[in-house]
Parts: sequence; structure tokens; C-alpha cells
Amino acid sequence: MYYSDLLKTSSKQEKSPVNKMYLSELKLKWKSFQEQIEAPGASNADLAEALSTYLGVIHNKKFVFNKSRGTGFHHTSALFSAYYLHDLISALLKRNSIVKEPGMSWGFNSFSYDFNLSGFSPQLSSLSPEIFKLQTPPVLSLTQKIDFQYRISGKRNFTKTEIVMPYLLFFAYKSPQTEHLFMIEHYARIAADISRAVKVFIVCETLEDCQKCEFGDLPISIFALRDQNHKTNTLQLSTEIIDKLDLAIKEALSPVEHMGIVKTVKINAPAQKPMPRKAMGRKPGRKPGSSTRKQTR
Repeated sequence: MYYSDLLKTSSKQEKSPVNKMYLSELKLKWKSFQEQIEAPGASNADLAEALSTYLGVIHNKKFVFNKSRGTGFHHTSALFSAYYLHDLISALLKRNSIVKEPGMSWGFNSFSYDFNLSGFSPQLSSLSPEIFKLQTPPVLSLTQKIDFQYRISGKRNFTKTEIVMPYLLFFAYKSPQTEHLFMIEHYARIAADISRAVKVFIVCETLEDCQKCEFGDLPISIFALRDQNHKTNTLQLSTEIIDKLDLAIKEALSPVEHMGIVKTVKINAPAQKPMPRKAMGRKPGRKPGSSTRKQTR
């Protein structure tokens, strides 16, 4: 539980008695959502309601830093960030059995990219070739670890290496800024060059601070969980959008079983008419079914 760990760490590091009391209150309120995640029969509506209730608690002004009293938490504190969305995403993802498959890893993982041979000349690299790779910073993701071993033809000794392949990447924000989307686009392009199966999800509360939401043919979808124009309860998360996120995850993991789901670029609350993504892998002017040369990456 990501947010639970954050609350525990904050409690250990906090020195103010008042703030420790505040953190104890937050942990007690957060427990309701945690219980819903752990309940085997919890529905998406249950998750939405429990998390919305917690949002109402954390937005109480008494938790915000008060300079005159010296109590509360600064507005930049991780307690006020969208870290709690990581737990919501994790609850949806862990419903799928694939997370228990050998080699699969769910959590904040780095994945491999930019593979190349060591050495700056054929003479150096041919004597003892070694595959180098770069690793991304940790991203909330579903990845798979794959062990490789290789050797020079005619020799006995093998060299072993491990690469981490990306499948599903998740980025959570209260309201993403344009610079966040440029960064996500960079990660998505790297991942898409490695795996055709990769999908990228941006999960946020609102899109009110977003100025750029177009990603071309990159496999990126955005799910905004709150209706920013709702007049009665602006902190209420949409069960409908959580349902759509849940189905999109299932479709990404097992497209054969969930072909009826419409792929979208942006899903906002309230639900808008979905925009079909541009087909990938087909050149302009080529008719479906015509012969094509197999492309390799």
C-alpha cells in the first residue's frame, strides 16, 4: 500500500505532537479505503466512494500548514499529492492473474532500453562481446524480467544478462501539467520502441491544468476521475470512469477476450464521446489485407 507506507514514514519522521495527531487521524480515515481494497468482493463503486471520502478528509484546511500556529503540512507535501491514486490503480491491476505469472513484476520498476555492444571497435567487442543497456528511473508499471544468455559461435562460455520488458505504464497526478505530458510521451516512445504490447495510462483527478493532450499514434490513454464542473461535490470520483479504466486494463492484458472495448485517447468525467485511435502499422493508401513486408524493430 503506497499511501499507507507514506503515512507511516511521515509519522516516524514527524516531530510536532500536533502533526503526529493529524497523521494518526489520517491513517484512521485511510484505513476505510484500505479495507475496501483488501475486501475480495469490493466493487469499483465501493472503491470510488471510499477514496472520495478520504479526499474530503485530506482537503480539510486544518491539515494545511499554518504559519502562526506552526502546525499542519506544507502544500507541497506528498500527503496532498495524487499518491493515493497508486493504490487505486494497484487494486485494479492485481485483480488480473497475470501479475502472478513467472517473471512478471508489478510496482515501481525500471525497464531496459538502448541495447548496444561494448567496445569501440570490432576488435575490442569481438574478443568478449557484452550487451550493455540503459535503465529508466522507476515507473509504476507491469514489467517482465527475461534472462538471456549468449556466446560467440564456436566457443563454450556463455554470458548471462537480464532485461526488463515494459508492458503497462501508469502515471498518476492530481492535474497533470504540460511538462508532465512531455515526459510521459518520452517514456511512452522508448517503451513502444521495445514492445508492441506496451500501453501507457495517465490517471488523474482533473485535466484543468493540461494544455497538451495529443500524442499521435503513441499508445497513451488519459483517465480523469473527477468532474471538475460538478457543483455539489467536486471531490467525488466517478465510478463510471474507474469502470472504464478497469476495462481498459483488462483489454490491454487480454485483447482477445475484451474486443468490445472502445479504445480512447482521453476519458474525462463526465464521460464524453470516445475518440477512435488512429490505426498503427498501416501505411497511407495501403488497403487492408494487401501483402506487406514484415517490419522488424
